[in-house]
Amino acid sequence: MVNEKIYIEYDIAAVDVGNSYVSTAYFRLGQLVLIKKVRTSFVRSKISINKSKTIIVSSVVPRITDIINRLYPKARIVNLSRIPIKELPSHLGTDRAINMYSAMSLYKITDVMLIDFGTALTFSCCINKKFIGGLIMPGLRLMQEALGKTAKLPVVRDVKRSGVLQMSTEDAIKSGIYTALCSTVSSTISQIQKEIGKDLLVVATGGDSLVLGENIEGIKIINPTLIHEGLALLANSQ
Repeated sequence: MVNEKIYIEYDIAAVDVGNSYVSTAYFRLGQLVLIKKVRTSFVRSKISINKSKTIIVSSVVPRITDIINRLYPKARIVNLSRIPIKELPSHLGTDRAINMYSAMSLYKITDVMLIDFGTALTFSCCINKKFIGGLIMPGLRLMQEALGKTAKLPVVRDVKRSGVLQMSTEDAIKSGIYTALCSTVSSTISQIQKEIGKDLLVVATGGDSLVLGENIEGIKIINPTLIHEGLALLANSQ
């Protein structure tokens, strides 16, 4: 994606700048036609976008925001004031707000529990299009990195497993991370539903949502490109 030409027809470039990756989704006539991503740490200069196209950006990394602002002065950097959700705290990450907006718009709902399986694992909840709170915990990548820093433990790059109990240290780490995340997320969903006294539609997104989400009880929809679709909706509505 960096310094790489994109030979496709598109009218909207939706850029999600996260802590681990910068991903750009290219839309034509409302349809996602291509998505490209690169590690955030690798981004040094130009992101491959035609300046004549509509560019809309969600960013939680100021350094990358500055690069985009400098190279694409007409790019729309989304802030919370542009997202039609009530009572959003001023410090809330725009990615969390866009994901909630996207889920409510795409699935025609007003109540949602949005789980983002990113570097951090976040829960964000809305009732009647009003933000009611959330929580943040370490995600898959942070758990992998934490155990990888421990002496004599191998660095694990994935968490695929064939069962809970494993023989090798590496497979035991995979199973431990997978079991901990799935159990914690499932339990947290139940705790939130009980606390608010209402069942919300539970939607999962983020880079690790396909790896983990399918085996977590309570998750009803998995959409890894939710934030890009939300950005495209915002671009077309403003």
